Amino acid sequence: MRSTRVRVLALFMGPGAAKGLSGGDRFALEVWSHWTRRSECDLTVVTSLPGYLASQYFGYELPAVPTRAGAQLGRLYGGYIARAIAATRYALRYRPDIVFTGSAYFFDMVPALMLKLLQKGRVLVVPVFHFIPPPSRRRGSILVNILAWLEQQLMLRLVVSCADLVVTASEDVAKGLSRLGLPRGKSLVTALGIRGVRSVRGQPVHQEFDAISVGRFSHAKGTVELLEAWRLVSDRLPTARLALVGRNTPGL
Repeated sequence: MRSTRVRVLALFMGPGAAKGLSGGDRFALEVWSHWTRRSECDLTVVTSLPGYLASQYFGYELPAVPTRAGAQLGRLYGGYIARAIAATRYALRYRPDIVFTGSAYFFDMVPALMLKLLQKGRVLVVPVFHFIPPPSRRRGSILVNILAWLEQQLMLRLVVSCADLVVTASEDVAKGLSRLGLPRGKSLVTALGIRGVRSVRGQPVHQEFDAISVGRFSHAKGTVELLEAWRLVSDRLPTARLALVGRNTPGL
């Protein structure tokens, strides 16, 4: 007799460091951590070795199956291909009802698409939180920018064609996906974060800042543009205060 529990396979091959998480990584880990507490959910997380170590470091106790991929990755695309191959090899051992990728990058998408194609009715959930700008509009290595842009353009077409649900945090991204052909009923805009926090551990939270930005300080995250925009705010409201919370990136 088939179990009534929903079998979920999560793919978490993205993190490149054992002590670092992106905002998208954190979102995925928060969702999966919540699902582990639901009795109707049977969750398995296939992850790279850095992804497994990062989840442990940040306190996420998940039913994880770490692969050896990524142990000595560096930043070359060859390492990303190794992750995709490892994830596919592990993922094909499972027969999930739902496949939830940690990202829309190909090391998560390739095994997810393989599983989707092998079983009719299998649900594919993919997060897409931002569009990579064209290489001409992005700072940094032109080669890396071209490869990153081309990869995302291909993956987005596959997402639009195959995903049953795309999770994003922006109406603009949802509209962009719609322009690519994704039906609006297949996109879910989530607020992320926590709203209306009035206390932390019983202590009141005072409104010391007018705006808070949480994320890695880098050109790719728009930190420079944020500071330029805040200068316009402070010109009109000299007492306005901005808080930046995150890690610094060398060379910003």
